[in-house]
Amino acid sequence: PYYVGQQGVKARTLLIADSGFDPYRVYVTTRKFAREHPDTLRKFMAASIRGWNDFIAGDPAPAESEIHRLNPALTPEFMAYCIGAIRTHRLITGNPDHGDQTGLITARRLQDQIDLLAAMGFASARLKVDDVATFAMLPPELASAARDGRTAPSPLPK
Repeated sequence: PYYVGQQGVKARTLLIADSGFDPYRVYVTTRKFAREHPDTLRKFMAASIRGWNDFIAGDPAPAESEIHRLNPALTPEFMAYCIGAIRTHRLITGNPDHGDQTGLITARRLQDQIDLLAAMGFASARLKVDDVATFAMLPPELASAARDGRTAPSPLPK
């Protein structure tokens, strides 16, 4: 939409979530790596959550600078557009009115996604959350909320 807008055309976006399928954006690893490097995964998760929160609610300038260094074609105007879209569509934080927050994945919502995929024939109806996910790598303040579906205290300002 940014580049189309640069050509004078007003573009709209359709989020996948608007279709009724609201998938998590997740990190994936192998069971072997998770078993052999749990501390590395915990640190990575905590750093990712902190980094996204700093980028979205704090000062995005350090990340923007590094992104631009790695890809000079991404202009400051494009980055501002992207950050605005991330904030507007809550692509990282989710909807706090629904208990969402950066890094929080609930077993209930994940099972709903599995059930929907099973109903469409993309997953086995016997598949359960524990077959595909662990909450053990989440920071402690999120892990218990993830398992029982409670809302964890948000690290982002309202």
